[in-house]
Amino acid sequence: MLLVHHTSAVHQTTCGPNLTSPAHQISLHQYNKPHLTCAPNLTSLVHQTSRHQCTKSHLTCAPNLTLPVHQTSPHLCTKPHLTSAPNLTSPVHQISPHLCTKSHLISTSNLTSSVHQTSPHHCTKPHVTSTQNLISLVHQTSPHLRTKPSFTHDLTNQSPANK
Repeated sequence: MLLVHHTSAVHQTTCGPNLTSPAHQISLHQYNKPHLTCAPNLTSLVHQTSRHQCTKSHLTCAPNLTLPVHQTSPHLCTKPHLTSAPNLTSPVHQISPHLCTKSHLISTSNLTSSVHQTSPHHCTKPHVTSTQNLISLVHQTSPHLRTKPSFTHDLTNQSPANK
C-alpha cells in the first residue's frame, strides 16, 4: 500500500453534505469529533506512520453505527466505514499484516464481520454479529484489544488465522 505523508498541518473540515476529512502526517495524530460528524456521506482518510486512535466520538455520523478502531500501525478508514447504508461495507487497510476486505464486512440485517490477517489473529462470526447497531472488534498484534460489554458471544471457537 502506498501511504502519502506530509508534515504540514491537518486539513480541518467542518460539516457539509459530503464531508471529506483527509489527514496526512507522520507525527502523533488524533482525530477530533468535528472532523467526523454531521455528514451523511462521510469520508475519513488517515495516513500516518505513528500511533493513531479513532474513538467512538469520531464515528457518530451514522444513526446506528458504532465502530471504534484502535491500533498502533498506519490505518486507512474509507468512506464505507462511516456510512449507515443497509449493506455496510467496512474495509480496513494498513501496512501491518492485516487486511479487512469488502467481502468480509458486507452486512444485511445481521452483520457478520470477519477479519483475516497473516498474524495470529482471526475474528470469526461469533465475534462481530449485530442487528441494527454495528460494533466491530479489531484485534491485531499491537498491544491493543477493544472490547464492548455488549459482546456476550462465546469467543472460544475462533479458528486459527488464515496464512
